[in-house]
Amino acid sequence: MLPTRASKIKLQRTRRRKQIRTFVITLCLGALSIYHISYITSETYAFFSDREETTATLSAARMFPKYAAELVERTKSIAVDSNKMVENIDSLLTGKETSEELSIAIQEARNIRSQMPDLITETKSFIKILEDALSLEEEDVRNGVEGAQEVRDYIKAALQDATNELGKVENAITAADGSISNAETTLIALIEAEEKARLEAEEKARLEAEEKARLEAEEKARLEAEEKAKNETKEEPNTETKDTKETNEGAGELNQQTEASEAVSEPAKEEEK
Repeated sequence: MLPTRASKIKLQRTRRRKQIRTFVITLCLGALSIYHISYITSETYAFFSDREETTATLSAARMFPKYAAELVERTKSIAVDSNKMVENIDSLLTGKETSEELSIAIQEARNIRSQMPDLITETKSFIKILEDALSLEEEDVRNGVEGAQEVRDYIKAALQDATNELGKVENAITAADGSISNAETTLIALIEAEEKARLEAEEKARLEAEEKARLEAEEKARLEAEEKAKNETKEEPNTETKDTKETNEGAGELNQQTEASEAVSEPAKEEEK
């Protein structure tokens, strides 16, 4: 069945309404987009326009305050490290009672000390950055560049702080050298004392050995004398018996001779009478 004329007219009107609605929506969206873009652009421009005057000096600066402060903080950190090195050195060199212990500790302390010049080099490199920046700003101040004096002042202050930290590092190195030097002096004295003690111990041992040998010799001589005396005591009774026997025999013979003489003399006395 073919559509009637009224149906065709109704369909055409419906299509036309849809087209008009689509056009209006598209137009509204376009207007809203233009409005928002213009709003954002105007706000951004206003924001940078307000800050333009306050940031003009820093934008033209060769070094910002934050970077200058960072360089100072790094020099402070180096100074802290140098003090820790000195503390380690002092700890190593403390409480060593023998020359061997102290000698090893001194070598370890020297190894730490050998690293400290690197701290000086690093600190000076940061100072050099600040010095170069300050030199440029000094030139801008002489040339009348706007804001250069403000930049120069904070760079100059940062340079002074960094230089002070360098002085702390140098003082730490001096302290480390002093501790090591004192330890070396102590080591020499300790070696001499140990050598003296060794010689005294050897002399004492020698004297004790000599005294022991003398006492042993005396004891040996005493024992030999006692043994000899015992032997001599055993021989004395035999000698006395023999002498007594000979004496008795001699006395007997003498008595016999006396009796014989008396026997001969008695007749003679009688004849005389």
